[in-house]
Formats: sequence, C-alpha cells, structure tokens
Amino acid sequence: MTAVFIVDRYELVRRGLVDLIDGSGDLHVVGEASDARLALNAILAARPQVAVIEIRSGHRDGVELCRAVIDSGIGTRCLLLADDSGDDLMFDAIGAGAGGYLLDRASGDEVLHAIRSLSEGRSLLDPALTHRVFARLRSIETPNQTGMAALTPQERRVLDHVSAGMTNRQIARQCNIAEKTVKNHVSSILRKLDFSSRTQAALYARESA
Repeated sequence: MTAVFIVDRYELVRRGLVDLIDGSGDLHVVGEASDARLALNAILAARPQVAVIEIRSGHRDGVELCRAVIDSGIGTRCLLLADDSGDDLMFDAIGAGAGGYLLDRASGDEVLHAIRSLSEGRSLLDPALTHRVFARLRSIETPNQTGMAALTPQERRVLDHVSAGMTNRQIARQCNIAEKTVKNHVSSILRKLDFSSRTQAALYARESA
C-alpha cells in the first residue's frame, strides 16, 4: 500500500483527494495539511512515498516545501499540482526536485496514475506542458557531441539521477560515493555540457532519455 500525504489550502479539495486516493485500492492517505509552510514536520513524521502538494499560484510555498522534503533525504517524492501559472514556476519545481507536475484540472485517473508513477521511481509531466518544456529546451544551447562524449560513466550515472530529481545526498547514497564527490561531478557535467544550472542539465537528460 503506497502512503500518500496531501497538502492543499482548500479543505474541499483535500477531501476529494482523500476519497479518490483511499478508494483506489492500492494507495492510502496517511496525512494532510492546509499550509505548505507548516507541512514539513508532518511529512517528515509520516514518511510517505508520495506527497501531493498544491503549488499555490503566484507563490512558491509548494516549491519550497518540495525542496525541503527532497533535501531531508527521507525518500518521499513530490507531485506538484498547479494552475497554468507560467513556465518559471514549473521550471522552479523541476529544479527543486519535483518528480511530477500536473495542472490542477487533471482528471482523477491522471492524478492516481501520477502518484503510482512516482511511487515506482518514474517522473511525470502534464502532457499539456510538454511542448513548453521542449520550447524552453530549444532555447538552451544544445551541448555538442564532444561535450556529451566527454562525460565519464560515473558522470552519466550522476546525470541520470539528477534528471530523476534526486539531491546530492541521495545520489551519494545511491552511488556509494561522498556527497562532495557528487557535487564535483555535477560541476564537471555542467562545465562539459556548457550549462549554467542543474535544472538545464536535468531537462536535457530527460529529453534525451
């Protein structure tokens, strides 16, 4: 049974998500909160596999909570729900390590599919936003083949983990190396691929997968 935590400011929405998730048969809500700023301790205590977080249009509370949950190292993956509030917030969420990003008009089946995908280690982006991601990627200078070929096998593994939204601490545990070594690998990857941010590298790796 996959444990899920819900963060949404509206009680009616939370009630709907609880009914949807608990009625699925394989998912179960273990906690809920109305305020992203106050939800972190509850999530750390519940240690769910997936946290469904309202991103809050016009603010970054959901993004900040996602980043804090990921950085905590408890292994919870974050699915962010948003209105169509613009590309910057979406890319902030991806950069914070969100495993999934759905528009809040998604159907119940789409939400359940997203939760299951995240619990199984996959990432998911709302299909309605895919073209915008690709447009942003096309605006980024594509790494040349020499740069890609210059990545070591370890750097390629680290890049795969970065694209999955893992933090340096999580990557270090996964690869059985020091966190400082991961940081050095990420810096080397950005230099070789001529990217200025971790988010750019993650998006490029996802598109190239």
